[in-house]
Amino acid sequence: MAKLLGGYDVRHRIVLRTWHDHSRGWRSRWLRRICKTDVIHITLQVGEMSYHCDRWRSGWIPTYPLWSAYKKSGVYSLHRELDLGFTMVPVRNNYPQSNTLNTMLKYFFGVGKNENCGSAIRQALGDNGFNVPDFITAPLDIMEYVDDHYRIFR
Repeated sequence: MAKLLGGYDVRHRIVLRTWHDHSRGWRSRWLRRICKTDVIHITLQVGEMSYHCDRWRSGWIPTYPLWSAYKKSGVYSLHRELDLGFTMVPVRNNYPQSNTLNTMLKYFFGVGKNENCGSAIRQALGDNGFNVPDFITAPLDIMEYVDDHYRIFR
């Protein structure tokens, strides 16, 4: 049973979500082609905040407004949701913002870092107790790895 602090439950829910990306932009089309799927976006909810990372911004955003923005934009639709349990002390650091050029250099030439929404979520998961190896970078692969290796928490 969770401890109550001043009558409030201090547990923070952790939820990993993958999203279909329906954008018609060149970046999304290119990522869908190299990943061979349209599931190319991932977010992590810790408590009432979700980590969102794209080419313009990166950071923790309140979950409800983020979901509302996704729904209104028509760019993302929910693919899968994985409830990982709870944490008593959420870690909400800032992580590197996505960079298409770095992703392309890594993909075509094997140089640099592949910093994308998946790498940011991988670091956020690690900070909250769910370690994912560095070589797993695609959102769908991160979801499958976490599902396979952390079933004990559900």
